[in-house]
Amino acid sequence: MLILVLSFVPFMIGIGFTIYNSPDQKFFSASINMAGSQRMRTMLIANYAQQLHSLSAKEQEGADQKQAIVAILESELNTLDLFTRALLHGDATLHLRENHVEEIRTHLLRIQDPLEDYMRNGRLLLKEPERADYVRKITSAAMGLKNEFHNITERYQKANDLENQQHTLIDSGLVCFALVITTLGFLLTGKIRKQEQALQQAITDAYSASRAKSEFLANMSHEIRTPLNGVIGFTELLMSSQLQPVQKGYVNNVNVSAHTLLGIISDILDFSKIEAGMLELEIVRTDMIQLLESATDLVKFSAGNKNLEILLNIDPSMPRFADVDPIRLKQILANLLGNAVKFTEQGEVELKVRFEKRDDGRGVIAFYVRDTGLGISDSQRDRLFTAFTQADSSTTRKFGGTGLGLVISQMIARKMGGTIHIRSTFGKGSTFFFELETQVEDGEKRDASQIKHLKKCLIIDDNANSRYILETMLRAWQIECESYESGTAAMERLATAKAFDVVICDYNMPDLDGLDTIRMIRDHENPQIAAQPIILLHSSLEDATLHRKCDETGVRFRLSKPIKSDDLFSYLCDLHRPTNSTLKAKGREVFESPQEATRAGKQWNILVAEDVSMNMKLIMILLKKLLPDAEIDQAANGWQAVARYRNKRPDLVLMDVQMPELDGLEATKQIRDIESGTAFRVPIIALTAGASREEKEKCLASGMDDFLGKPIDSIKLRVMIDRFLT
Repeated sequence: MLILVLSFVPFMIGIGFTIYNSPDQKFFSASINMAGSQRMRTMLIANYAQQLHSLSAKEQEGADQKQAIVAILESELNTLDLFTRALLHGDATLHLRENHVEEIRTHLLRIQDPLEDYMRNGRLLLKEPERADYVRKITSAAMGLKNEFHNITERYQKANDLENQQHTLIDSGLVCFALVITTLGFLLTGKIRKQEQALQQAITDAYSASRAKSEFLANMSHEIRTPLNGVIGFTELLMSSQLQPVQKGYVNNVNVSAHTLLGIISDILDFSKIEAGMLELEIVRTDMIQLLESATDLVKFSAGNKNLEILLNIDPSMPRFADVDPIRLKQILANLLGNAVKFTEQGEVELKVRFEKRDDGRGVIAFYVRDTGLGISDSQRDRLFTAFTQADSSTTRKFGGTGLGLVISQMIARKMGGTIHIRSTFGKGSTFFFELETQVEDGEKRDASQIKHLKKCLIIDDNANSRYILETMLRAWQIECESYESGTAAMERLATAKAFDVVICDYNMPDLDGLDTIRMIRDHENPQIAAQPIILLHSSLEDATLHRKCDETGVRFRLSKPIKSDDLFSYLCDLHRPTNSTLKAKGREVFESPQEATRAGKQWNILVAEDVSMNMKLIMILLKKLLPDAEIDQAANGWQAVARYRNKRPDLVLMDVQMPELDGLEATKQIRDIESGTAFRVPIIALTAGASREEKEKCLASGMDDFLGKPIDSIKLRVMIDRFLT
């Protein structure tokens, strides 16, 4: 074998010397194949362009086929561009050297402009497949380019033939060389196959490791959240008790630290899943008004603690429903609103939504979160969307946080097809905004005839943006408005004006607050003005003193900010109903709040299913603080929960997910089975330390109505109670 190899050495050296001193034979072979493929590719692109254009007129039909054609067309255009440049300038990755045949090089340069126009029209068609003019241009140019590449292929072939004629003496050597190359090819194929197998195994191992990491993080999150539930819940209860200032400071530090740890756990869990590519969107038909209102509900209490005003400014033309992932969209809005409240010391935070209609039932929804806070300098913006950083180090020390919130929100927004942008003036505030294009649906329209008797409204609010939002809502219902920024200015107007159909007055105003203004209206010498129906706007923090004063001044309607259009419309419909009247909805009495229902004599029955005694005790205390007269039943497992439900038919169920004997998911399914065929459906809220999306989906799929994560936040619990018991 060694002798055979050695005998070939001189011959192979001669072949190598001859090839080295002549144009590369492989160059011609590759160029001929490449030019030939370009000839076919021009016609193939024209064919796929026609198919894509035809499918674009069929709306939703053939969506998968359309997507496949788009991918193929985009790939072929990229290959056409790559091969054209390689034929002219060479390409090291394709093992093709620069074109040295002057005649062919000149020809390639001559067709560069038509080729670029051809590829440009192809890429424009990918963006606008319905454009017939692009298809015509592509089809028209395809035949000409095909002929050009055919000509180029023939020229390569002629040059190759000439080269072959000059080297006929080494043909036999080339055959031997081909045999050697073939043998090497077999050897390399075997080696490549082994490498592919090793790579596939590495990918499988990496996926398994990623899944194990995610499961580990989810389990650790659950285990950490369970004791945190007790730490946060009982420290909040302790802070509301009689403590010395120093003791209260210590307890507050523990509570803040626990909340910080909880936020870090949630952020890292989300960041890990997104980074591993495990985030999947679930696009469903979503009530956008309800989603936006619930997003502001999440921050209105923390904003109230800082005396910030929360504004919800929804475009009246926006359809009620849109196809989005409600959980992930709400996560983005909650993060942006939470940051706005966090970094704003005074003023307001606004969630503004604008809508632009598109064809085929689609539209663009733009979300803006504006604050009057610190603002962000130009030098700080580059670090905003970097993990584990904030705008500057001093802010990190003052406000804390991992810096993951915006990163996660940006990742989710891009997954949805949008990008979060920012406008900011340092020291004056910031606006974060993004757009989503999706399918929309108007839904059922409000029956504005219910309030057609209301023609004119007086608005009294010191916040100009709040006045503007109210005016926009009311004018959409054909109600004229007069707005004043103070009670004094409003009283001056009432001195010369006729009575309005309704007065909407803010409570928190400088100089003359809302209640003082209302007292002056009630004491007006004109009985018609004194008897005007009044709706009082107030912050989200419920104040027993405020409610007592409202009762004293005859204010029946109190509306918490941010103003929700459904609530305002409902109040306007009820303005002239008898005092202490109740509304009938879904077979149940409806009151302005559970607390007011209790004062009116309604006694709520609530079932709590929780197997951990510490958690049960905490929930009982929180419920008793919110609803002192409520009757609360306890169940330690799913079987007991189902039995208690059969006996009592409660108004609300708080159901822990992980319980012995029968878990909360199965217990919920059994309760829904009992309810089937009846008009009664009890609201069931899941209680769980599991923070993953999958956990939430399981809860909703089992028949639960909403999800309350552990540690249980008293504010979020109150929001849930307000939502399901009103």
